[in-house]
Amino acid sequence: MKKLRILLALQFISFVGLSQTENDSPVLGTYMLPEKGFETATFGACSLYKFPSAQSTILAELPINSIVIIDTAIEVNYELLNNRPEFYKVRYKNKVGYVPSAELAYYRLLQKDVNRTFLFWYNMEPEQKKDETDAFEYTVYHYNLFYKVLNETTVEEEGTFELNDDLFQLFLTPPKGLSGISKLFVIDYFAEACGEDGGQDYYSWKPGEFNFIAHLSEVGDGGVFYFTEKFIFPADSSGVKNQVRYLSEEFELFDEETNWYSEVHKFRTYEWKDGALYPPFKRENNYEEEVQSEE
Repeated sequence: MKKLRILLALQFISFVGLSQTENDSPVLGTYMLPEKGFETATFGACSLYKFPSAQSTILAELPINSIVIIDTAIEVNYELLNNRPEFYKVRYKNKVGYVPSAELAYYRLLQKDVNRTFLFWYNMEPEQKKDETDAFEYTVYHYNLFYKVLNETTVEEEGTFELNDDLFQLFLTPPKGLSGISKLFVIDYFAEACGEDGGQDYYSWKPGEFNFIAHLSEVGDGGVFYFTEKFIFPADSSGVKNQVRYLSEEFELFDEETNWYSEVHKFRTYEWKDGALYPPFKRENNYEEEVQSEE
Protein backbone atom coordinates (compact mmCIF):
# COMPACT_ATOMS: atom_id res chain seq x y z
CA MET A 1 0.00 0.00 0.00
CA LYS A 2 2.79 2.44 0.84
CA LYS A 3 4.45 1.87 -2.56
CA LEU A 4 1.16 2.67 -4.27
CA ARG A 5 0.85 5.90 -2.31
CA ILE A 6 4.36 6.94 -3.31
CA LEU A 7 3.64 6.33 -6.98
CA LEU A 8 0.36 8.22 -6.81
CA ALA A 9 1.98 11.17 -5.08
CA LEU A 10 4.82 11.34 -7.60
CA GLN A 11 2.35 11.25 -10.46
CA PHE A 12 0.34 13.99 -8.75
CA ILE A 13 3.18 16.50 -8.51
CA SER A 14 2.78 17.87 -12.04
CA PHE A 15 -0.92 18.51 -11.37
CA VAL A 16 -0.28 20.16 -8.01
CA GLY A 17 2.30 22.51 -9.48
CA LEU A 18 -0.23 23.72 -12.04
CA SER A 19 -3.25 23.88 -9.76
CA GLN A 20 -1.90 26.65 -7.52
CA THR A 21 -0.30 29.99 -8.23
CA GLU A 22 3.46 30.28 -8.42
CA ASN A 23 3.62 31.72 -4.91
CA ASP A 24 1.37 29.00 -3.49
CA SER A 25 3.19 25.95 -4.85
CA PRO A 26 4.11 23.08 -2.56
CA VAL A 27 7.85 22.70 -2.29
CA LEU A 28 9.16 19.66 -0.43
CA GLY A 29 6.45 17.10 0.25
CA THR A 30 7.31 13.79 1.88
CA TYR A 31 7.08 11.80 -1.33
CA MET A 32 6.25 14.64 -3.68
CA LEU A 33 9.86 15.55 -4.36
CA PRO A 34 10.78 18.82 -6.08
CA GLU A 35 12.11 18.68 -9.59
CA LYS A 36 15.29 20.44 -10.61
CA GLY A 37 14.52 24.14 -11.07
CA PHE A 38 11.82 24.21 -8.38
CA GLU A 39 11.64 27.37 -6.25
CA THR A 40 11.45 27.12 -2.47
CA ALA A 41 12.42 29.10 0.65
CA THR A 42 14.32 28.65 3.89
CA PHE A 43 12.20 27.90 6.96
CA GLY A 44 14.76 29.65 9.18
CA ALA A 45 18.16 31.30 8.96
CA CYS A 46 20.77 28.82 7.72
CA SER A 47 24.10 28.47 5.93
CA LEU A 48 24.82 27.84 2.26
CA TYR A 49 27.73 25.39 2.08
CA LYS A 50 30.20 24.83 -0.74
CA PHE A 51 29.84 21.04 -0.45
CA PRO A 52 27.13 18.80 1.09
CA SER A 53 28.68 18.91 4.55
CA ALA A 54 28.30 21.21 7.53
CA GLN A 55 32.10 21.13 7.85
CA SER A 56 32.69 22.63 4.39
CA THR A 57 33.20 26.31 3.50
CA ILE A 58 30.22 28.59 4.10
CA LEU A 59 29.41 30.56 0.94
CA ALA A 60 26.65 32.70 2.43
CA GLU A 61 24.37 33.07 5.43
CA LEU A 62 20.75 32.87 4.36
CA PRO A 63 18.08 34.70 6.36
CA ILE A 64 14.64 33.19 6.90
CA ASN A 65 12.44 33.10 3.78
CA SER A 66 15.42 33.28 1.41
CA ILE A 67 14.36 32.15 -2.06
CA VAL A 68 16.45 29.30 -3.47
CA ILE A 69 16.19 27.22 -6.65
CA ILE A 70 16.56 23.46 -6.35
CA ASP A 71 19.48 22.24 -8.49
CA THR A 72 19.37 18.59 -7.35
CA ALA A 73 18.31 15.67 -9.53
CA ILE A 74 16.86 13.14 -7.06
CA GLU A 75 16.95 9.39 -7.55
CA VAL A 76 13.84 7.93 -5.90
CA ASN A 77 14.12 4.69 -3.93
CA TYR A 78 10.58 3.39 -3.49
CA GLU A 79 11.65 1.17 -0.60
CA LEU A 80 12.34 4.22 1.56
CA LEU A 81 9.77 6.11 3.62
CA ASN A 82 11.71 9.31 3.12
CA ASN A 83 13.47 10.02 -0.16
CA ARG A 84 14.79 13.45 0.74
CA PRO A 85 18.58 13.78 0.55
CA GLU A 86 20.40 15.20 3.58
CA PHE A 87 21.46 18.23 1.51
CA TYR A 88 19.93 19.91 -1.51
CA LYS A 89 22.09 21.54 -4.13
CA VAL A 90 20.53 24.98 -4.66
CA ARG A 91 21.08 28.26 -6.47
CA TYR A 92 20.85 31.37 -4.30
CA LYS A 93 21.24 34.66 -6.19
CA ASN A 94 24.56 34.21 -8.02
CA LYS A 95 25.87 31.37 -5.83
CA VAL A 96 25.51 27.59 -6.09
CA GLY A 97 25.91 25.52 -2.94
CA TYR A 98 24.26 23.12 -0.54
CA VAL A 99 21.58 23.62 2.12
CA PRO A 100 20.45 20.95 4.63
CA SER A 101 17.06 19.65 3.53
CA ALA A 102 15.78 20.14 7.10
CA GLU A 103 16.24 23.90 6.68
CA LEU A 104 13.89 24.25 3.70
CA ALA A 105 10.17 24.95 3.95
CA TYR A 106 7.70 22.46 2.51
CA TYR A 107 5.24 25.17 1.55
CA ARG A 108 5.54 28.91 1.10
CA LEU A 109 2.16 30.65 0.82
CA LEU A 110 2.43 34.35 0.03
CA GLN A 111 -0.69 36.36 0.88
CA LYS A 112 -0.28 39.89 -0.46
CA ASP A 113 -3.72 41.11 0.63
CA VAL A 114 -2.76 40.70 4.32
CA ASN A 115 0.98 41.35 3.78
CA ARG A 116 1.97 37.97 5.24
CA THR A 117 4.11 35.03 4.19
CA PHE A 118 3.23 31.61 5.62
CA LEU A 119 6.02 29.03 5.84
CA PHE A 120 5.36 25.37 6.65
CA TRP A 121 7.74 22.57 7.62
CA TYR A 122 6.81 18.92 8.16
CA ASN A 123 8.20 15.98 10.12
CA MET A 124 7.16 12.43 10.92
CA GLU A 125 7.99 11.03 14.37
CA PRO A 126 7.92 7.24 14.89
CA GLU A 127 6.82 5.83 18.26
CA GLN A 128 7.31 2.21 19.28
CA LYS A 129 4.35 0.65 21.07
CA LYS A 130 3.44 -2.79 22.38
CA ASP A 131 0.15 -4.59 22.04
CA GLU A 132 -2.07 -5.25 25.06
CA THR A 133 -0.29 -8.52 25.81
CA ASP A 134 3.22 -7.07 25.30
CA ALA A 135 3.78 -9.92 22.84
CA PHE A 136 5.01 -7.76 19.96
CA GLU A 137 5.99 -4.18 19.14
CA TYR A 138 4.66 -2.02 16.37
CA THR A 139 5.38 1.47 15.10
CA VAL A 140 2.96 4.39 15.22
CA TYR A 141 3.77 7.53 13.24
CA HIS A 142 2.93 11.05 14.38
CA TYR A 143 2.71 13.68 11.66
CA ASN A 144 3.45 17.31 12.56
CA LEU A 145 3.15 20.48 10.50
CA PHE A 146 5.12 23.45 11.86
CA TYR A 147 4.31 26.96 10.70
CA LYS A 148 5.72 30.48 10.82
CA VAL A 149 3.84 33.61 9.82
CA LEU A 150 6.04 36.46 8.64
CA ASN A 151 5.21 40.16 8.38
CA GLU A 152 7.93 41.14 5.92
CA THR A 153 11.02 39.62 7.64
CA THR A 154 9.60 39.43 11.18
CA VAL A 155 8.17 36.16 12.53
CA GLU A 156 4.86 37.14 14.15
CA GLU A 157 3.46 33.67 14.85
CA GLU A 158 4.69 30.10 14.99
CA GLY A 159 3.22 26.81 16.11
CA THR A 160 2.32 23.23 15.18
CA PHE A 161 -0.62 21.39 13.65
CA GLU A 162 -1.15 17.66 14.20
CA LEU A 163 -1.84 15.92 10.89
CA ASN A 164 -3.93 12.86 10.10
CA ASP A 165 -1.59 11.63 7.35
CA ASP A 166 1.65 12.39 5.52
CA LEU A 167 0.22 13.18 2.06
CA PHE A 168 -1.48 16.56 1.96
CA GLN A 169 -1.89 19.88 0.21
CA LEU A 170 -2.29 23.28 1.88
CA PHE A 171 -4.54 26.18 0.90
CA LEU A 172 -5.14 29.66 2.28
CA THR A 173 -8.31 31.13 0.83
CA PRO A 174 -10.48 34.21 1.38
CA PRO A 175 -12.86 33.77 4.36
CA LYS A 176 -15.80 32.70 2.13
CA GLY A 177 -18.18 35.02 3.91
CA LEU A 178 -17.16 34.06 7.48
CA SER A 179 -17.09 37.26 9.52
CA GLY A 180 -14.30 38.17 11.92
CA ILE A 181 -11.51 36.22 10.19
CA SER A 182 -8.95 37.07 7.52
CA LYS A 183 -8.33 33.69 5.90
CA LEU A 184 -9.64 30.15 5.74
CA PHE A 185 -6.83 27.59 6.06
CA VAL A 186 -7.41 24.11 4.62
CA ILE A 187 -5.27 20.97 4.97
CA ASP A 188 -6.46 18.68 2.18
CA TYR A 189 -5.37 15.03 2.51
CA PHE A 190 -4.74 12.57 -0.31
CA ALA A 191 -5.94 8.99 0.13
CA GLU A 192 -6.46 6.07 -2.21
CA ALA A 193 -9.70 4.08 -2.15
CA CYS A 194 -8.69 1.74 0.66
CA GLY A 195 -10.86 3.09 3.45
CA GLU A 196 -8.43 5.85 4.41
CA ASP A 197 -9.71 9.31 5.24
CA GLY A 198 -8.79 11.79 2.52
CA GLY A 199 -10.84 14.66 3.94
CA GLN A 200 -9.95 18.17 5.03
CA ASP A 201 -9.03 20.04 8.20
CA TYR A 202 -10.51 23.56 8.33
CA TYR A 203 -8.99 26.39 10.38
CA SER A 204 -9.73 30.08 10.51
CA TRP A 205 -6.89 32.60 10.62
CA LYS A 206 -6.67 36.22 11.60
CA PRO A 207 -3.42 38.01 12.51
CA GLY A 208 -2.15 36.37 15.68
CA GLU A 209 -4.06 33.09 15.70
CA PHE A 210 -5.27 29.96 13.94
CA ASN A 211 -8.47 28.38 15.25
CA PHE A 212 -9.67 24.87 14.43
CA ILE A 213 -13.14 24.70 12.84
CA ALA A 214 -13.70 21.06 11.86
CA HIS A 215 -12.40 17.96 10.14
CA LEU A 216 -14.57 16.75 7.27
CA SER A 217 -14.16 13.15 6.13
CA GLU A 218 -13.91 11.70 2.65
CA VAL A 219 -13.68 7.89 2.74
CA GLY A 220 -14.14 5.39 -0.07
CA ASP A 221 -13.56 1.75 -0.89
CA GLY A 222 -13.50 0.77 -4.56
CA GLY A 223 -16.95 2.04 -5.53
CA VAL A 224 -18.58 -0.26 -2.99
CA PHE A 225 -18.72 2.25 -0.18
CA TYR A 226 -18.09 5.96 0.30
CA PHE A 227 -18.77 8.61 2.93
CA THR A 228 -18.25 12.32 2.26
CA GLU A 229 -18.83 15.51 4.25
CA LYS A 230 -18.83 19.09 2.98
CA PHE A 231 -19.56 22.64 4.08
CA ILE A 232 -21.50 25.29 2.18
CA PHE A 233 -20.11 28.64 3.26
CA PRO A 234 -21.95 31.99 3.23
CA ALA A 235 -20.11 33.19 0.09
CA ASP A 236 -20.92 30.01 -1.88
CA SER A 237 -23.61 30.22 -4.56
CA SER A 238 -26.24 28.62 -2.29
CA GLY A 239 -24.80 30.02 0.94
CA VAL A 240 -26.65 32.00 3.60
CA LYS A 241 -25.20 34.95 5.52
CA ASN A 242 -23.77 34.00 8.95
CA GLN A 243 -24.54 30.32 8.36
CA VAL A 244 -22.43 27.28 7.51
CA ARG A 245 -24.47 24.44 6.08
CA TYR A 246 -23.28 20.86 6.53
CA LEU A 247 -24.01 18.01 4.13
CA SER A 248 -22.98 14.36 4.32
CA GLU A 249 -23.59 11.47 1.97
CA GLU A 250 -23.10 7.77 2.73
CA PHE A 251 -23.37 5.17 -0.01
CA GLU A 252 -23.06 1.37 0.20
CA LEU A 253 -23.48 -1.06 -2.70
CA PHE A 254 -24.90 -4.47 -1.73
CA ASP A 255 -25.47 -6.03 -5.15
CA GLU A 256 -24.54 -4.42 -8.46
CA GLU A 257 -26.55 -6.81 -10.64
CA THR A 258 -29.84 -5.97 -8.95
CA ASN A 259 -28.89 -2.34 -8.30
CA TRP A 260 -29.28 -2.87 -4.55
CA TYR A 261 -27.69 -0.08 -2.59
CA SER A 262 -28.18 2.29 0.33
CA GLU A 263 -27.77 6.06 0.13
CA VAL A 264 -28.14 8.29 3.19
CA HIS A 265 -27.97 12.10 3.22
CA LYS A 266 -27.72 14.23 6.34
CA PHE A 267 -28.02 18.00 6.66
CA ARG A 268 -27.41 20.50 9.41
CA THR A 269 -27.18 24.28 9.70
CA TYR A 270 -24.61 25.93 11.93
CA GLU A 271 -24.55 29.58 12.92
CA TRP A 272 -21.26 31.43 12.57
CA LYS A 273 -20.86 33.54 15.71
CA ASP A 274 -17.77 35.12 17.28
CA GLY A 275 -15.42 33.28 14.92
CA ALA A 276 -16.77 29.76 15.59
CA LEU A 277 -19.54 27.34 14.64
CA TYR A 278 -22.58 27.19 16.91
CA PRO A 279 -23.42 24.67 18.14
CA PRO A 280 -19.86 23.29 18.17
CA PHE A 281 -19.21 20.93 15.26
CA LYS A 282 -19.72 17.24 16.04
CA ARG A 283 -18.42 14.61 13.64
CA GLU A 284 -21.13 12.27 12.42
CA ASN A 285 -18.67 9.38 12.11
CA ASN A 286 -15.18 8.54 13.30
CA TYR A 287 -14.09 5.81 10.95
CA GLU A 288 -10.69 5.37 12.56
CA GLU A 289 -12.39 4.34 15.82
CA GLU A 290 -14.83 2.08 13.96
CA VAL A 291 -12.04 0.25 12.12
CA GLN A 292 -10.10 -0.24 15.36
CA SER A 293 -13.18 -1.65 17.11
CA GLU A 294 -13.80 -4.07 14.24
CA GLU A 295 -10.22 -5.33 14.44
